[in-house]
Amino acid sequence: MKNIKVLLALIMCLTLSIDASAQFNKNFKLGKKNSSNKGTSSPFDFKSYLYEKYEIAQRLYSSESVYRAPKGADYLQSAQDYNREEVQKKLKRAKLIPNNSSSTKMHIRTLEDFHKNYDQFVNEVLTGKINELIEKAYSYKTSNVGLGLNFAQEAKDFTDGIKLISPNHSKISELSNASEKVLTALGGSASNNTSAFHKENLNEIVWSNKPLSIGSESTSDIKNSFETGETIYGTAYLGRSVRAANGKDSRLDIRLRIDDKQMTNRYECHLQLENDEFDNNYVQFVLVPNPSSYNASSDIKKGNYTTQRFNEELSRISPRKHKVEITLLFDVDKASEVKGNFNIDLSGDQTFYEKIANKISDSRFADIQLPTARMNDGNLEQAMVKSVNNQGRKETFTNAIITNQNWTNITEGGALVARKIDGACVGKNSKGECVYQIFSFRQNYNGNGFGETYQHSSEEVQKIPCANVK
Repeated sequence: MKNIKVLLALIMCLTLSIDASAQFNKNFKLGKKNSSNKGTSSPFDFKSYLYEKYEIAQRLYSSESVYRAPKGADYLQSAQDYNREEVQKKLKRAKLIPNNSSSTKMHIRTLEDFHKNYDQFVNEVLTGKINELIEKAYSYKTSNVGLGLNFAQEAKDFTDGIKLISPNHSKISELSNASEKVLTALGGSASNNTSAFHKENLNEIVWSNKPLSIGSESTSDIKNSFETGETIYGTAYLGRSVRAANGKDSRLDIRLRIDDKQMTNRYECHLQLENDEFDNNYVQFVLVPNPSSYNASSDIKKGNYTTQRFNEELSRISPRKHKVEITLLFDVDKASEVKGNFNIDLSGDQTFYEKIANKISDSRFADIQLPTARMNDGNLEQAMVKSVNNQGRKETFTNAIITNQNWTNITEGGALVARKIDGACVGKNSKGECVYQIFSFRQNYNGNGFGETYQHSSEEVQKIPCANVK
């Protein structure tokens, strides 16, 4: 009997020990220091956290990642996503957890090695990369300033990333000064923002009812939501000059999404940059103008359909709230896309947008001109008109314009079989509206000469103001 009591006592002690161990593990995962803590907190997922930081460290600590696709901007972003002080605290706690998986233990070791050896990695890999970028930037100082600024900005992005991971590194001050100096020398210092507002909204598009006064912006002018009938202007704040971000191209393409659906072709919608805008580190544009004062002639001349297409979309979609996202698609390799979004309530009178679109369309229509004649041949012109009218078309054409300087021979197997030439036939449709249409004409070769002129192919019919038909 005595032995049985002893055995029961031992079993009770063992049970209490197991329960205490289990409670410790539970409390640790819940973030408690001991079982006497009052209240509860959500469990912290050390495994997922360490894996996430391990993935970021791989991008920050790998020489391969520095020289392949991810460049300075990507390195800086990774550094911004990695809080070294926070990670070090989490590592200390994670190491106290019993029975960590083999993958978690590997992540802990890798992160500790990253912290221990990062300064050496900067000395052996990143310093050389940054110096190489700085030298490339200077080499393009006279031949290609835009490309030089691109290299200079990348060098600065690397140094800014290093500052976040190792702010006391012995070379960081020297590298940072060198990259900033080359940016300034090439006229594109990212620190030379137009205002504190610029810095706060770097690489973003902000929205307003009127063009912002650059350098003296008022936060009261900024809007994220618009009602039907309000004008909408966008201002994109860049971390480099327009020249550095878009090269020599005066065309800046735009992607337009409404409710996450792409609404326009990027090659049709764009901004046309003027020469005096290339050295700016901001871009301003209008989406919904004041219909009474908007002059569309510049956009029409340069083939920019952005404002017209956007207002056409707003006039057609459902009369409720929508989310709009605009992305500026810069042309230089590795230049960031700059995005901005806003909400718009279309429950009001949507004909407001239709009137704007129609005004632009009417202005565009008024500017349509006939193609220029490249050859004058009365007999050939008459033959073109006769050939087209014989097709039984809805339009009646009265004259033609030859748009090629010469005929082009067509051969098969080296033998001449025909010749072709293009022309625009001008006339009216069944409604009495003036139109023209581009055709390709041919004459077959019969061995001795060329036969009758006939229509071979055509483009779409284009309306034209009758006042522009001469």
